[in-house]
Amino acid sequence: MQNKKKWVKNQQPIRYNNQKQVIDLMRSGSQSCSDIAKATGLSNTAAENIVDEMVEMGVLVKGPITDYGKLGRRPIKYKLNGELGVVVSVDLTDRDLLICISNMNRQILFRSEVKNIIMITEQILNDIVEIIKEGLQKPGISDKPLLCICFAIPGYFNKDTGEFLLANRIENCREVNIKSLFSEIFGCDILLQKDIISGVIGEMQFGVLSTLQAKNALFMHFDINIASAFIFDGKMYEGDHGFAGETGFFMPNMSDPAKGLGIYVSLTAIFINIIEKIKKEKLSHPLAGKEVLEFDEVKLLFLSGDETVCSVVKLTAKKLALHFLNINYLLDITHVVLDGRIVELGEKFLEYVNTYLKKYNQGMSEVKVQYSDLMNRAITLGSISSAVDSQIDKILRARN
Repeated sequence: MQNKKKWVKNQQPIRYNNQKQVIDLMRSGSQSCSDIAKATGLSNTAAENIVDEMVEMGVLVKGPITDYGKLGRRPIKYKLNGELGVVVSVDLTDRDLLICISNMNRQILFRSEVKNIIMITEQILNDIVEIIKEGLQKPGISDKPLLCICFAIPGYFNKDTGEFLLANRIENCREVNIKSLFSEIFGCDILLQKDIISGVIGEMQFGVLSTLQAKNALFMHFDINIASAFIFDGKMYEGDHGFAGETGFFMPNMSDPAKGLGIYVSLTAIFINIIEKIKKEKLSHPLAGKEVLEFDEVKLLFLSGDETVCSVVKLTAKKLALHFLNINYLLDITHVVLDGRIVELGEKFLEYVNTYLKKYNQGMSEVKVQYSDLMNRAITLGSISSAVDSQIDKILRARN
């Protein structure tokens, strides 16, 4: 009897890992037991047993029956149980803060924005609370429990306590505890995740990195600031403290090390350099006299071939290419994926970057730079996925 108990205990990690494999497969859509067996190497019987257990837990439900006609047995497909509850994603990365509510199948049911926010104040956090409350009352959402809120946040923080170490966009960040605030109001699990980590999760699960099969790559979010994440041997690398990839803090100017790379390479850098160029050269220009620029007006001028804007953007592309080459010399990466509003500058900007990569490459392997195909949704999709995965994992661990 004692040996039997020991055997059962040793099977628990194996069963849990098999269940996790099934969940990973479900991201790409409904799966039959036969599909699961083929993808995992499990026997059909083992796959059926795992699926039955997860149906009993409420994690999986039967999906539509595939009709192959009169001949043959129609396989039963299974999918994640979207009715388990809902999760919320709050993306605090860029000026337009994005709040989404999703079911457990990662289908977005509600979407709202807080526009043009430079500094996240206590009032802005209160506005986010009200938006979430409003979304939770919508049809198709109000009848489901709120399970988790995942915040994608720029800065450094303790994921367990919610205490901020550094967050330039959050006013009085050391006095703010988002985790405690939202947990007290909504009574659900609260996840804090670096925005760039959310982005690379979204890209690896749903974007080009899910199909490239790149062993070593860089994912960069290029917007008002820049942030990066690394993939080594096909896995995301966070470093010893979870802060890896902060290329925006690289110090390219030895005479002024306080200025990080983001001062030279970002949408903010492009805006500042356009304003300074117009002033310095006393140009008659559509943007002359403006102290603050909007991305859309800069984008339109760039795409229409405006000489002043194009020259600034081209110089930024050169600096970005040199940055990628330096990383390649150090880490020997194969792919770079760009995300953020920079992708709206189209193939013209990408051509600038790749031209400079070829021009200044000192014999290293070629770095392939391309845009994310998620249309600036990688961070939101990644934080939704993290919230969903955390809740499914919670159920699985409770039963193993």
